[in-house]
Amino acid sequence: MSAEPGSGDPAGNGNREGVKKARRSRKIKAKPGVIVAVIVAFIGAAGAIGAAAVDGAFANSSSSSTPPAIPGKSNAQACSVFRANVDIPPQVGPYAVLTVDFICAPAAGQQYLWVVEAKNIGINEHSEFYPQQFTSGVHVGTPFNHTIDFSKDKIGEQNCFYVISVTDAEYDAIESNLTPDGYTLHLPVGVNIVSATACESRVS
Repeated sequence: MSAEPGSGDPAGNGNREGVKKARRSRKIKAKPGVIVAVIVAFIGAAGAIGAAAVDGAFANSSSSSTPPAIPGKSNAQACSVFRANVDIPPQVGPYAVLTVDFICAPAAGQQYLWVVEAKNIGINEHSEFYPQQFTSGVHVGTPFNHTIDFSKDKIGEQNCFYVISVTDAEYDAIESNLTPDGYTLHLPVGVNIVSATACESRVS
């Protein structure tokens, strides 16, 4: 192992003039080819150490079991962007599978619901919102998969899916406004949408 910066000089015996002469003699005796070889070897070693450090950093990040965070932000900040990911094929037949991945658990005092927003309904082309509970519970790292029945949708009809986080009061307001068919025309004002929206259209 090489001496660290600031460590004692192995040749230091109080004879400073002798040390200076020895350094001058080494400089004179060293040939240009040797100096170049030493510099090249030093640069090569530094590059290998740098590459190993980079490889180690990527290996550590790829093997981590924690959810990926946004670069430069903590996990708490990452959760403030989206707490869940929603996926459904953009084009569907009579059936398709909805998948929800939970990045973060609900905040204290809240619960997640997944919502189907049926678009362009009726003559006035309004939306109908179908809020649903996660019957299997919410588990970070464990996807929620649910088969959706689109058999009653006409070709070209569109639905969008996303996750909302609601307080008990918001949940009660949603439940009290549901029609017998299980939808509401309005979600509570300012409801917290915690995922991006994934939409599909019936094509067959």
